[in-house]
Amino acid sequence: MEYLSLSYSQLLGVHADLVPTSFETDLKIGLLSNIIVHKFKEPLECRLMISGIKGSLTFGDYDSIVQNSFDFGDKDVVFVFWEAATLLPALHYKIEQIGAEETKQLIEKVKAEIKMVLDNLANIPLVIFNKFSARLFTSSHFTGTAYTDFVDELNRHLAIVKAKNTTIIDLDQVFLQTGIKNCVDYRFFYTSKAPYTFNFFKHYCDYIAPYICASFGKVKKALIFDCDNTLWKGIVGEDGLEGIRLSPETAEGMIFNEVQSLATQLSKKGVIIGLCSKNNIEDVEEVLEKHPDQVLKNEHLAIKKINWQEKVLNLAEIASELNIGLESIVFIDDSPFELDRIRDALPQVTTIGVPKNINDYPNLIRKYMGLFFNFSITKEDQRKIVMYKEQRRRNEYRLEFNRLEDYLASLDLQIIIDLNDHTKIERLAQLTQKTNQFNARTIRYSESDVGRMISQHDFDVFSITVNDKFGQYGITGLCIISYQGASAFIDTFLLSCRVLSRHIEFKMIYSLINYLKKRNIETLTAEYLPTLKNVQIATFFDKSGFKVIDKKNETIKYHINIEQFVPADISYIKVIEDENGLAKISNGLNAEIER
Repeated sequence: MEYLSLSYSQLLGVHADLVPTSFETDLKIGLLSNIIVHKFKEPLECRLMISGIKGSLTFGDYDSIVQNSFDFGDKDVVFVFWEAATLLPALHYKIEQIGAEETKQLIEKVKAEIKMVLDNLANIPLVIFNKFSARLFTSSHFTGTAYTDFVDELNRHLAIVKAKNTTIIDLDQVFLQTGIKNCVDYRFFYTSKAPYTFNFFKHYCDYIAPYICASFGKVKKALIFDCDNTLWKGIVGEDGLEGIRLSPETAEGMIFNEVQSLATQLSKKGVIIGLCSKNNIEDVEEVLEKHPDQVLKNEHLAIKKINWQEKVLNLAEIASELNIGLESIVFIDDSPFELDRIRDALPQVTTIGVPKNINDYPNLIRKYMGLFFNFSITKEDQRKIVMYKEQRRRNEYRLEFNRLEDYLASLDLQIIIDLNDHTKIERLAQLTQKTNQFNARTIRYSESDVGRMISQHDFDVFSITVNDKFGQYGITGLCIISYQGASAFIDTFLLSCRVLSRHIEFKMIYSLINYLKKRNIETLTAEYLPTLKNVQIATFFDKSGFKVIDKKNETIKYHINIEQFVPADISYIKVIEDENGLAKISNGLNAEIER
Protein backbone atom coordinates (compact mmCIF):
# COMPACT_ATOMS: atom_id res chain seq x y z
CA MET A 1 0.00 0.00 0.00
CA GLU A 2 1.31 3.46 -0.91
CA TYR A 3 2.59 5.53 2.00
CA LEU A 4 0.31 8.54 1.44
CA SER A 5 -2.80 6.35 1.39
CA LEU A 6 -2.12 4.83 4.82
CA SER A 7 -4.53 5.59 7.64
CA TYR A 8 -3.09 6.37 11.06
CA SER A 9 -3.61 2.83 12.34
CA GLN A 10 -2.21 1.33 9.12
CA LEU A 11 0.87 3.52 9.32
CA LEU A 12 1.47 2.48 12.92
CA GLY A 13 1.29 -1.14 11.77
CA VAL A 14 3.78 -0.57 8.93
CA HIS A 15 6.04 1.32 11.33
CA ALA A 16 5.97 -1.55 13.83
CA ASP A 17 6.75 -4.08 11.09
CA LEU A 18 9.70 -2.08 9.79
CA VAL A 19 11.36 -1.26 13.13
CA PRO A 20 13.06 -4.68 13.52
CA THR A 21 14.51 -4.45 9.99
CA SER A 22 18.26 -4.00 9.66
CA PHE A 23 19.19 -0.66 8.07
CA GLU A 24 22.58 0.47 6.84
CA THR A 25 21.88 4.11 7.76
CA ASP A 26 20.77 4.93 11.30
CA LEU A 27 20.16 8.60 12.01
CA LYS A 28 19.69 10.55 15.22
CA ILE A 29 17.02 13.16 14.50
CA GLY A 30 15.91 16.08 16.65
CA LEU A 31 12.90 18.37 16.45
CA LEU A 32 12.66 21.91 17.81
CA SER A 33 9.20 23.45 17.93
CA ASN A 34 7.01 26.09 19.53
CA ILE A 35 3.83 24.12 18.74
CA ILE A 36 2.67 20.59 19.55
CA VAL A 37 3.81 18.15 16.85
CA HIS A 38 3.48 14.80 18.61
CA LYS A 39 2.03 13.09 15.50
CA PHE A 40 5.23 13.73 13.55
CA LYS A 41 7.31 10.85 14.92
CA GLU A 42 5.78 7.75 13.33
CA PRO A 43 5.09 9.29 9.88
CA LEU A 44 8.69 10.51 9.68
CA GLU A 45 10.31 7.30 10.89
CA CYS A 46 8.04 5.18 8.68
CA ARG A 47 8.70 7.27 5.56
CA LEU A 48 12.45 7.12 6.09
CA MET A 49 12.43 3.36 6.65
CA ILE A 50 10.58 2.94 3.35
CA SER A 51 13.56 4.77 1.80
CA GLY A 52 16.08 2.51 3.54
CA ILE A 53 16.96 4.84 6.42
CA LYS A 54 16.35 4.21 10.08
CA GLY A 55 15.73 7.42 11.99
CA SER A 56 15.07 7.86 15.70
CA LEU A 57 13.27 11.12 16.45
CA THR A 58 13.77 13.00 19.72
CA PHE A 59 11.53 15.97 20.58
CA GLY A 60 12.87 19.10 22.21
CA ASP A 61 10.93 20.79 24.99
CA TYR A 62 7.81 22.67 23.97
CA ASP A 63 8.52 26.29 22.95
CA SER A 64 12.20 26.04 23.89
CA ILE A 65 13.74 26.27 20.43
CA VAL A 66 16.66 28.52 21.33
CA GLN A 67 17.50 26.70 24.56
CA ASN A 68 17.26 23.21 23.05
CA SER A 69 19.35 24.16 20.03
CA PHE A 70 22.36 24.13 22.38
CA ASP A 71 21.63 20.49 23.28
CA PHE A 72 21.21 18.95 19.81
CA GLY A 73 24.84 18.94 18.73
CA ASP A 74 24.93 15.14 18.47
CA LYS A 75 22.08 14.92 15.93
CA ASP A 76 22.42 14.03 12.27
CA VAL A 77 19.26 15.91 11.28
CA VAL A 78 17.36 18.64 13.12
CA PHE A 79 13.89 19.91 12.17
CA VAL A 80 12.72 23.38 13.16
CA PHE A 81 8.94 23.95 13.34
CA TRP A 82 8.71 27.63 14.27
CA GLU A 83 5.12 28.84 14.05
CA ALA A 84 4.81 32.62 13.66
CA ALA A 85 1.28 32.74 15.11
CA THR A 86 2.52 31.63 18.54
CA LEU A 87 5.51 33.95 18.82
CA LEU A 88 3.14 36.03 20.91
CA PRO A 89 -0.33 34.94 22.07
CA ALA A 90 -2.79 35.34 19.17
CA LEU A 91 -0.20 37.19 17.09
CA HIS A 92 -1.89 36.25 13.82
CA TYR A 93 -4.69 38.74 14.48
CA LYS A 94 -3.39 40.92 17.33
CA ILE A 95 -0.53 42.15 15.17
CA GLU A 96 -3.11 44.52 13.62
CA GLN A 97 -3.58 46.07 17.07
CA ILE A 98 0.00 46.49 18.30
CA GLY A 99 2.09 49.48 17.32
CA ALA A 100 4.79 49.70 14.69
CA GLU A 101 7.55 50.05 17.27
CA GLU A 102 6.47 46.94 19.18
CA THR A 103 6.25 45.00 15.93
CA LYS A 104 9.73 46.14 14.96
CA GLN A 105 11.14 45.06 18.33
CA LEU A 106 9.52 41.64 18.00
CA ILE A 107 10.93 41.19 14.51
CA GLU A 108 14.44 42.09 15.68
CA LYS A 109 14.14 39.73 18.65
CA VAL A 110 13.05 36.79 16.48
CA LYS A 111 15.73 37.57 13.90
CA ALA A 112 18.38 37.39 16.61
CA GLU A 113 16.94 34.11 17.86
CA ILE A 114 16.92 32.62 14.34
CA LYS A 115 20.59 33.53 13.94
CA MET A 116 21.42 32.07 17.35
CA VAL A 117 19.63 28.78 16.60
CA LEU A 118 21.35 28.39 13.22
CA ASP A 119 24.74 29.16 14.80
CA ASN A 120 24.11 26.54 17.47
CA LEU A 121 23.22 24.00 14.78
CA ALA A 122 26.10 24.92 12.46
CA ASN A 123 27.81 21.54 12.85
CA ILE A 124 24.70 19.44 12.25
CA PRO A 125 24.92 17.68 8.84
CA LEU A 126 21.36 18.69 7.88
CA VAL A 127 19.00 21.27 9.37
CA ILE A 128 15.48 21.35 7.91
CA PHE A 129 13.94 24.69 8.79
CA ASN A 130 10.33 25.37 7.88
CA LYS A 131 9.75 28.71 6.25
CA PHE A 132 7.41 30.91 8.29
CA SER A 133 3.93 30.80 6.81
CA ALA A 134 0.88 33.02 7.18
CA ARG A 135 -1.25 30.71 5.04
CA LEU A 136 -3.15 29.13 7.93
CA PHE A 137 -4.83 32.46 8.71
CA THR A 138 -4.71 34.35 5.40
CA SER A 139 -5.73 31.78 2.76
CA SER A 140 -8.93 33.69 1.94
CA HIS A 141 -7.37 37.17 1.87
CA PHE A 142 -7.12 38.96 -1.46
CA THR A 143 -4.45 41.43 -0.32
CA GLY A 144 -1.55 41.39 2.11
CA THR A 145 -1.96 41.96 5.83
CA ALA A 146 0.26 43.12 8.66
CA TYR A 147 0.72 39.47 9.56
CA THR A 148 1.88 38.46 6.06
CA ASP A 149 4.28 41.45 6.05
CA PHE A 150 5.64 40.25 9.41
CA VAL A 151 6.12 36.70 8.15
CA ASP A 152 7.73 37.89 4.90
CA GLU A 153 10.28 39.94 6.84
CA LEU A 154 11.30 36.92 8.93
CA ASN A 155 11.65 34.78 5.80
CA ARG A 156 13.87 37.35 4.10
CA HIS A 157 16.13 37.28 7.15
CA LEU A 158 16.10 33.47 7.24
CA ALA A 159 17.21 33.32 3.60
CA ILE A 160 20.11 35.68 4.37
CA VAL A 161 21.48 33.99 7.51
CA LYS A 162 20.95 30.32 6.55
CA ALA A 163 24.12 28.24 6.32
CA LYS A 164 24.92 25.57 3.73
CA ASN A 165 23.75 22.85 6.09
CA THR A 166 20.27 24.40 6.29
CA THR A 167 17.44 23.55 3.90
CA ILE A 168 14.42 25.85 4.01
CA ILE A 169 11.11 24.09 3.41
CA ASP A 170 8.21 26.07 1.97
CA LEU A 171 5.20 24.83 3.91
CA ASP A 172 2.91 26.60 1.46
CA GLN A 173 3.90 23.98 -1.13
CA VAL A 174 2.66 21.21 1.17
CA PHE A 175 -0.55 23.17 1.84
CA LEU A 176 -1.01 23.66 -1.91
CA GLN A 177 -0.62 19.94 -2.65
CA THR A 178 -2.74 18.74 0.24
CA GLY A 179 -5.21 21.56 0.91
CA ILE A 180 -5.41 23.72 4.04
CA LYS A 181 -8.50 21.87 5.28
CA ASN A 182 -6.64 18.58 5.12
CA CYS A 183 -3.58 20.01 6.84
CA VAL A 184 -5.00 22.00 9.75
CA ASP A 185 -7.43 21.33 12.56
CA TYR A 186 -8.16 24.76 14.00
CA ARG A 187 -9.92 23.25 17.02
CA PHE A 188 -6.64 21.76 18.23
CA PHE A 189 -4.73 24.92 17.38
CA TYR A 190 -6.96 27.00 19.67
CA THR A 191 -7.16 24.40 22.46
CA SER A 192 -3.61 23.04 22.55
CA LYS A 193 -1.40 24.77 19.94
CA ALA A 194 -1.39 21.60 17.81
CA PRO A 195 -2.56 22.86 14.41
CA TYR A 196 -1.32 20.13 12.07
CA THR A 197 -3.19 16.95 11.21
CA PHE A 198 -1.83 13.46 10.69
CA ASN A 199 -2.54 13.94 6.98
CA PHE A 200 -0.31 17.02 6.94
CA PHE A 201 2.56 15.17 8.61
CA LYS A 202 2.32 12.32 6.08
CA HIS A 203 2.54 14.71 3.15
CA TYR A 204 5.21 16.81 4.83
CA CYS A 205 7.37 13.73 5.48
CA ASP A 206 6.91 12.57 1.90
CA TYR A 207 7.91 16.07 0.73
CA ILE A 208 11.10 16.31 2.81
CA ALA A 209 12.26 12.68 2.45
CA PRO A 210 14.35 13.40 -0.70
CA TYR A 211 16.41 15.98 1.21
CA ILE A 212 17.36 13.42 3.84
CA CYS A 213 17.94 10.71 1.25
CA ALA A 214 20.23 13.03 -0.72
CA SER A 215 22.23 13.88 2.41
CA PHE A 216 22.79 10.28 3.43
CA GLY A 217 23.40 8.39 0.21
CA LYS A 218 19.95 7.06 -0.68
CA VAL A 219 19.46 8.79 -4.02
CA LYS A 220 18.30 6.85 -7.08
CA LYS A 221 20.70 7.04 -10.00
CA ALA A 222 18.99 5.61 -13.09
CA LEU A 223 15.54 6.05 -14.65
CA ILE A 224 14.81 3.28 -17.16
CA PHE A 225 11.80 3.37 -19.50
CA ASP A 226 9.92 0.77 -21.45
CA CYS A 227 9.01 2.13 -24.90
CA ASP A 228 5.56 1.25 -26.29
CA ASN A 229 2.76 2.99 -24.37
CA THR A 230 5.38 4.30 -21.94
CA LEU A 231 7.54 6.70 -23.97
CA TRP A 232 4.91 7.11 -26.66
CA LYS A 233 1.31 6.12 -27.20
CA GLY A 234 1.00 3.07 -29.39
CA ILE A 235 3.09 0.07 -30.45
CA VAL A 236 5.75 1.08 -32.94
CA GLY A 237 6.11 -2.45 -34.34
CA GLU A 238 2.41 -2.46 -35.28
CA ASP A 239 1.50 1.21 -35.74
CA GLY A 240 4.72 2.27 -37.46
CA LEU A 241 6.60 5.54 -37.08
CA GLU A 242 3.65 7.63 -38.24
CA GLY A 243 1.10 5.74 -36.13
CA ILE A 244 2.49 6.32 -32.62
CA ARG A 245 1.23 9.42 -30.80
CA LEU A 246 3.81 11.92 -29.57
CA SER A 247 2.72 15.25 -30.96
CA PRO A 248 2.16 18.08 -28.45
CA GLU A 249 -0.63 19.20 -30.78
CA THR A 250 -2.82 16.29 -29.61
CA ALA A 251 -4.11 15.51 -26.12
CA GLU A 252 -2.56 12.03 -25.87
CA GLY A 253 0.60 12.99 -27.69
CA MET A 254 1.17 15.98 -25.41
CA ILE A 255 1.16 13.72 -22.34
CA PHE A 256 3.95 11.48 -23.64
CA ASN A 257 5.84 14.45 -25.07
CA GLU A 258 5.74 16.04 -21.61
CA VAL A 259 6.96 12.84 -19.93
CA GLN A 260 9.91 12.73 -22.30
CA SER A 261 10.68 16.39 -21.59
CA LEU A 262 10.75 15.66 -17.86
CA ALA A 263 13.17 12.79 -18.52
CA THR A 264 15.52 15.08 -20.43
CA GLN A 265 15.45 17.53 -17.50
CA LEU A 266 16.62 14.73 -15.23
CA SER A 267 19.32 13.78 -17.73
CA LYS A 268 20.74 17.32 -17.58
CA LYS A 269 20.95 16.97 -13.80
CA GLY A 270 23.05 13.81 -14.00
CA VAL A 271 20.36 11.14 -13.78
CA ILE A 272 21.11 8.13 -15.97
CA ILE A 273 18.31 7.66 -18.51
CA GLY A 274 17.97 4.36 -20.33
CA LEU A 275 15.60 2.07 -22.20
CA CYS A 276 14.61 -1.53 -21.46
CA SER A 277 12.02 -2.79 -23.92
CA LYS A 278 10.91 -5.95 -25.68
CA ASN A 279 11.07 -4.58 -29.18
CA ASN A 280 12.92 -4.59 -32.49
CA ILE A 281 15.96 -2.37 -32.10
CA GLU A 282 15.52 -1.00 -35.66
CA ASP A 283 11.97 0.21 -34.89
CA VAL A 284 13.02 1.98 -31.69
CA GLU A 285 16.08 3.57 -33.30
CA GLU A 286 13.87 4.90 -36.09
CA VAL A 287 11.69 6.66 -33.51
CA LEU A 288 14.73 8.04 -31.66
CA GLU A 289 16.32 9.37 -34.82
CA LYS A 290 13.45 10.29 -37.15
CA HIS A 291 10.21 11.01 -35.29
CA PRO A 292 9.71 14.81 -35.43
CA ASP A 293 8.20 14.97 -31.93
CA GLN A 294 10.65 12.67 -30.17
CA VAL A 295 12.21 14.68 -27.31
CA LEU A 296 14.27 11.93 -25.66
CA LYS A 297 17.04 11.12 -28.11
CA ASN A 298 20.19 9.03 -28.18
CA GLU A 299 22.20 11.95 -26.83
CA HIS A 300 20.18 11.72 -23.59
CA LEU A 301 20.43 7.93 -23.22
CA ALA A 302 23.27 6.26 -21.34
CA ILE A 303 22.17 2.70 -22.02
CA LYS A 304 19.66 0.76 -24.14
CA LYS A 305 18.50 -2.84 -23.87
CA ILE A 306 16.15 -3.28 -26.81
CA ASN A 307 15.64 -6.99 -27.48
CA TRP A 308 13.29 -9.89 -26.74
CA GLN A 309 15.12 -11.02 -23.64
CA GLU A 310 13.35 -11.03 -20.26
CA LYS A 311 13.33 -7.54 -18.75
CA VAL A 312 14.54 -8.97 -15.45
CA LEU A 313 17.75 -10.07 -17.17
CA ASN A 314 18.05 -6.79 -19.04
CA LEU A 315 17.73 -4.74 -15.85
CA ALA A 316 20.34 -6.90 -14.13
CA GLU A 317 22.66 -6.32 -17.09
CA ILE A 318 21.98 -2.58 -16.95
CA ALA A 319 22.99 -2.49 -13.28
CA SER A 320 26.15 -4.48 -14.05
CA GLU A 321 27.20 -2.40 -17.05
CA LEU A 322 26.56 0.88 -15.27
CA ASN A 323 28.24 -0.48 -12.13
CA ILE A 324 25.38 0.63 -9.89
CA GLY A 325 23.22 -1.31 -7.46
CA LEU A 326 19.77 -2.53 -8.43
CA GLU A 327 18.40 -0.36 -5.61
CA SER A 328 19.59 2.67 -7.59
CA ILE A 329 17.26 1.89 -10.53
CA VAL A 330 13.73 3.16 -11.14
CA PHE A 331 11.87 1.35 -13.93
CA ILE A 332 8.68 2.56 -15.66
CA ASP A 333 6.44 0.25 -17.69
CA ASP A 334 2.81 0.13 -18.78
CA SER A 335 2.51 -3.64 -18.27
CA PRO A 336 1.37 -4.84 -14.81
CA PHE A 337 2.56 -8.32 -15.79
CA GLU A 338 6.13 -7.15 -16.47
CA LEU A 339 6.18 -5.00 -13.33
CA ASP A 340 5.04 -7.91 -11.16
CA ARG A 341 7.78 -10.14 -12.59
CA ILE A 342 10.39 -7.50 -11.81
CA ARG A 343 9.05 -6.95 -8.27
CA ASP A 344 9.29 -10.68 -7.63
CA ALA A 345 12.73 -11.24 -9.15
CA LEU A 346 14.39 -7.87 -8.46
CA PRO A 347 12.65 -6.35 -5.41
CA GLN A 348 15.47 -3.82 -5.04
CA VAL A 349 14.35 -2.05 -8.23
CA THR A 350 11.74 0.67 -7.73
CA THR A 351 8.93 0.05 -10.22
CA ILE A 352 6.35 2.55 -11.47
CA GLY A 353 3.33 1.69 -13.54
CA VAL A 354 1.98 4.04 -16.19
CA PRO A 355 -1.37 5.11 -14.69
CA LYS A 356 -4.64 3.89 -16.20
CA ASN A 357 -5.79 7.49 -16.27
CA ILE A 358 -3.12 8.66 -18.68
CA ASN A 359 -3.75 12.31 -17.75
CA ASP A 360 -2.07 11.62 -14.40
CA TYR A 361 1.15 10.40 -16.04
CA PRO A 362 3.21 13.64 -16.15
CA ASN A 363 2.40 14.51 -12.53
CA LEU A 364 3.30 10.96 -11.51
CA ILE A 365 6.75 11.50 -13.06
CA ARG A 366 7.07 14.82 -11.25
CA LYS A 367 6.23 13.13 -7.98
CA TYR A 368 8.96 10.52 -8.42
CA MET A 369 11.56 13.05 -9.59
CA GLY A 370 12.25 13.58 -5.89
CA LEU A 371 13.88 10.14 -5.81
CA PHE A 372 16.75 11.63 -7.83
CA PHE A 373 17.09 14.87 -5.87
CA ASN A 374 20.60 16.26 -5.32
CA PHE A 375 21.47 19.43 -3.45
CA SER A 376 23.83 20.55 -6.21
CA ILE A 377 24.59 19.71 -9.82
CA THR A 378 28.32 19.20 -10.37
CA LYS A 379 30.38 19.16 -13.55
CA GLU A 380 30.54 15.38 -13.21
CA ASP A 381 26.73 15.23 -13.17
CA GLN A 382 26.49 17.34 -16.31
CA ARG A 383 28.99 15.09 -18.14
CA LYS A 384 27.49 11.80 -16.99
CA ILE A 385 26.09 10.74 -20.37
CA VAL A 386 29.43 11.45 -22.03
CA MET A 387 31.22 9.52 -19.28
CA TYR A 388 29.10 6.42 -19.78
CA LYS A 389 29.63 6.53 -23.53
CA GLU A 390 33.37 6.84 -22.93
CA GLN A 391 33.12 3.84 -20.63
CA ARG A 392 31.47 1.77 -23.35
CA ARG A 393 34.42 2.60 -25.62
CA ARG A 394 36.77 1.45 -22.86
CA ASN A 395 34.85 -1.82 -22.51
CA GLU A 396 35.09 -2.46 -26.24
CA TYR A 397 38.79 -1.56 -26.20
CA ARG A 398 39.38 -3.94 -23.26
CA LEU A 399 38.44 -6.90 -25.51
CA GLU A 400 41.62 -6.29 -27.51
CA PHE A 401 43.80 -7.37 -24.58
CA ASN A 402 44.35 -10.77 -22.98
CA ARG A 403 45.96 -9.39 -19.84
CA LEU A 404 44.42 -6.76 -17.57
CA GLU A 405 47.86 -5.27 -16.88
CA ASP A 406 48.46 -4.62 -20.58
CA TYR A 407 45.05 -2.96 -20.90
CA LEU A 408 45.64 -0.70 -17.89
CA ALA A 409 49.12 0.24 -19.09
CA SER A 410 47.68 1.30 -22.46
CA LEU A 411 45.07 3.67 -20.96
CA ASP A 412 47.52 6.51 -20.15
CA LEU A 413 45.95 6.88 -16.72
CA GLN A 414 46.59 10.14 -14.90
CA ILE A 415 45.53 11.31 -11.46
CA ILE A 416 45.53 14.85 -10.15
CA ILE A 417 45.47 15.30 -6.38
CA ASP A 418 44.26 18.65 -5.06
CA LEU A 419 44.58 19.75 -1.47
CA ASN A 420 41.93 21.73 0.45
CA ASP A 421 40.29 23.15 -2.69
CA HIS A 422 37.17 25.15 -1.77
CA THR A 423 35.97 25.09 -5.39
CA LYS A 424 35.42 21.32 -5.14
CA ILE A 425 33.32 21.28 -1.95
CA GLU A 426 30.02 20.47 -3.68
CA ARG A 427 31.41 17.46 -5.52
CA LEU A 428 33.33 16.15 -2.49
CA ALA A 429 30.23 16.31 -0.28
CA GLN A 430 28.30 14.55 -3.04
CA LEU A 431 30.89 11.78 -3.14
CA THR A 432 30.49 11.11 0.58
CA GLN A 433 26.71 11.01 0.15
CA LYS A 434 26.61 8.72 -2.90
CA THR A 435 29.66 6.44 -2.75
CA ASN A 436 28.93 3.08 -1.14
CA GLN A 437 31.05 0.31 -2.67
CA PHE A 438 34.60 1.56 -2.13
CA ASN A 439 34.18 3.64 1.01
CA ALA A 440 36.16 2.68 4.11
CA ARG A 441 33.92 4.27 6.76
CA THR A 442 30.84 5.44 4.78
CA ILE A 443 30.55 8.67 6.74
CA ARG A 444 28.17 11.11 5.03
CA TYR A 445 29.21 14.77 5.03
CA SER A 446 27.36 17.92 4.01
CA GLU A 447 28.94 20.77 2.08
CA SER A 448 29.32 22.71 5.33
CA ASP A 449 31.09 19.71 6.91
CA VAL A 450 33.59 19.49 4.06
CA GLY A 451 34.10 23.25 4.03
CA ARG A 452 34.74 23.26 7.76
CA MET A 453 37.36 20.51 7.51
CA ILE A 454 39.09 22.27 4.61
CA SER A 455 39.37 25.39 6.77
CA GLN A 456 40.67 23.65 9.90
CA HIS A 457 44.40 23.20 10.51
CA ASP A 458 44.01 19.70 11.93
CA PHE A 459 42.43 18.33 8.72
CA ASP A 460 43.53 17.92 5.13
CA VAL A 461 41.02 17.19 2.36
CA PHE A 462 42.39 15.59 -0.80
CA SER A 463 40.37 15.33 -4.01
CA ILE A 464 41.35 12.91 -6.76
CA THR A 465 40.67 13.63 -10.43
CA VAL A 466 41.24 10.83 -12.96
CA ASN A 467 41.75 11.04 -16.73
CA ASP A 468 42.76 8.56 -19.43
CA LYS A 469 43.09 8.38 -23.21
CA PHE A 470 39.31 8.09 -23.65
CA GLY A 471 38.31 11.10 -21.57
CA GLN A 472 37.78 12.53 -18.09
CA TYR A 473 36.33 10.58 -15.19
CA GLY A 474 36.16 13.82 -13.19
CA ILE A 475 36.60 14.06 -9.42
CA THR A 476 36.23 10.45 -8.38
CA GLY A 477 38.22 10.08 -5.16
CA LEU A 478 38.39 11.66 -1.73
CA CYS A 479 40.63 11.26 1.27
CA ILE A 480 40.18 13.22 4.49
CA ILE A 481 43.01 13.03 7.02
CA SER A 482 42.94 14.36 10.59
CA TYR A 483 46.08 15.14 12.57
CA GLN A 484 47.11 14.90 16.18
CA GLY A 485 50.74 15.72 16.72
CA ALA A 486 52.94 13.37 14.68
CA SER A 487 50.04 10.98 14.06
CA ALA A 488 47.39 11.02 11.35
CA PHE A 489 44.08 9.22 10.89
CA ILE A 490 42.23 8.46 7.64
CA ASP A 491 38.78 9.83 8.40
CA THR A 492 37.49 9.16 4.89
CA PHE A 493 38.87 7.15 2.00
CA LEU A 494 36.61 6.53 -0.98
CA LEU A 495 36.70 6.04 -4.71
CA SER A 496 33.86 6.17 -7.21
CA CYS A 497 32.87 2.85 -8.76
CA ARG A 498 33.64 4.39 -12.17
CA VAL A 499 37.40 4.00 -11.64
CA LEU A 500 37.62 0.77 -9.67
CA SER A 501 39.82 -2.12 -10.88
CA ARG A 502 42.50 0.26 -12.16
CA HIS A 503 44.71 0.39 -9.01
CA ILE A 504 43.90 4.10 -8.66
CA GLU A 505 43.25 3.55 -4.95
CA PHE A 506 46.80 2.28 -4.38
CA LYS A 507 48.33 5.21 -6.24
CA MET A 508 46.18 7.50 -4.07
CA ILE A 509 47.35 6.04 -0.79
CA TYR A 510 51.00 5.89 -1.86
CA SER A 511 50.91 9.54 -2.91
CA LEU A 512 49.27 10.63 0.32
CA ILE A 513 51.67 8.65 2.49
CA ASN A 514 54.53 10.32 0.64
CA TYR A 515 52.99 13.70 1.45
CA LEU A 516 52.59 12.78 5.13
CA LYS A 517 56.23 11.74 5.21
CA LYS A 518 57.21 15.22 4.04
CA ARG A 519 54.99 16.68 6.79
CA ASN A 520 57.02 14.66 9.33
CA ILE A 521 54.02 12.52 10.25
CA GLU A 522 55.31 9.32 11.86
CA THR A 523 52.25 7.04 12.07
CA LEU A 524 49.05 6.69 10.10
CA THR A 525 45.96 4.82 11.31
CA ALA A 526 42.90 3.77 9.35
CA GLU A 527 39.60 2.04 9.96
CA TYR A 528 37.29 -0.22 8.01
CA LEU A 529 33.63 -0.07 9.05
CA PRO A 530 31.78 -2.82 7.15
CA THR A 531 28.39 -2.15 5.60
CA LEU A 532 26.13 -4.17 3.35
CA LYS A 533 27.75 -2.58 0.29
CA ASN A 534 31.41 -1.77 0.93
CA VAL A 535 32.95 -5.25 0.80
CA GLN A 536 35.11 -4.14 -2.16
CA ILE A 537 37.29 -2.11 0.19
CA ALA A 538 37.45 -4.76 2.92
CA THR A 539 41.04 -5.85 2.20
CA PHE A 540 42.38 -2.60 0.76
CA PHE A 541 44.40 -1.52 3.79
CA ASP A 542 45.85 -5.02 4.19
CA LYS A 543 46.99 -5.00 0.56
CA SER A 544 48.43 -1.49 0.99
CA GLY A 545 50.84 -2.58 3.73
CA PHE A 546 48.86 -1.60 6.84
CA LYS A 547 48.90 -3.86 9.91
CA VAL A 548 45.78 -4.80 11.87
CA ILE A 549 45.92 -3.44 15.42
CA ASP A 550 42.37 -4.13 16.59
CA LYS A 551 39.18 -5.96 15.61
CA LYS A 552 35.97 -5.17 17.44
CA ASN A 553 32.36 -5.74 16.37
CA GLU A 554 33.52 -6.30 12.77
CA THR A 555 35.34 -2.95 12.78
CA ILE A 556 39.01 -3.34 11.82
CA LYS A 557 41.62 -0.77 12.85
CA TYR A 558 44.95 -0.46 11.02
CA HIS A 559 48.33 1.14 11.58
CA ILE A 560 51.39 1.89 9.47
CA ASN A 561 54.80 3.34 10.25
CA ILE A 562 55.32 5.93 7.53
CA GLU A 563 59.13 5.97 7.63
CA GLN A 564 59.27 2.24 7.00
CA PHE A 565 56.62 2.19 4.25
CA VAL A 566 57.71 1.01 0.80
CA PRO A 567 55.13 1.54 -2.01
CA ALA A 568 54.57 -0.95 -4.78
CA ASP A 569 55.48 0.02 -8.32
CA ILE A 570 52.49 1.24 -10.35
CA SER A 571 54.35 3.15 -13.01
CA TYR A 572 51.58 3.15 -15.61
CA ILE A 573 49.56 5.66 -13.53
CA LYS A 574 51.05 9.12 -13.70
CA VAL A 575 50.54 11.66 -10.91
CA ILE A 576 50.18 15.14 -12.37
CA GLU A 577 51.51 17.96 -10.23
CA ASP A 578 49.05 20.78 -9.71
CA GLU A 579 50.00 24.45 -9.62
CA ASN A 580 48.99 25.21 -6.07
CA GLY A 581 48.54 23.35 -2.81
CA LEU A 582 49.52 19.89 -3.92
CA ALA A 583 52.65 20.74 -5.87
CA LYS A 584 54.56 20.14 -2.64
CA ILE A 585 52.90 16.71 -2.41
CA SER A 586 53.84 15.73 -5.92
CA ASN A 587 57.40 17.13 -5.88
CA GLY A 588 59.75 14.19 -6.29
CA LEU A 589 56.89 11.72 -6.14
CA ASN A 590 56.87 10.77 -9.80
CA ALA A 591 60.60 10.11 -9.78
CA GLU A 592 60.23 7.84 -6.79
CA ILE A 593 57.34 5.90 -8.30
CA GLU A 594 58.87 5.60 -11.75
CA ARG A 595 62.23 4.50 -10.37
